[in-house]
Amino acid sequence: MALNLLPREVLHDIISTQSPTLTDLRNYSLVCRNVWEVASVVMYGHLDLTFDDQDTKANEKTKQSQIKLFQSIASYVCIPRSIDI
Repeated sequence: MALNLLPREVLHDIISTQSPTLTDLRNYSLVCRNVWEVASVVMYGHLDLTFDDQDTKANEKTKQSQIKLFQSIASYVCIPRSIDI
């Protein structure tokens, strides 16, 4: 049976219940487009993009670069709520 015929929900259940490592997810993503889509969701599903704005070592230019990075990432991710930066 071809993997591209399986529903994405089934692939997601198979991949996510195995507790895959980052290396496993990268390898899964090379199999086919459907597995890549599911592996990407699992791989990037729980990113923590917070930063400490109380950090005294970071200068203003670094903080502005971080904000631009977060905004560019957010523009590629569907986020149903607004982001206050």
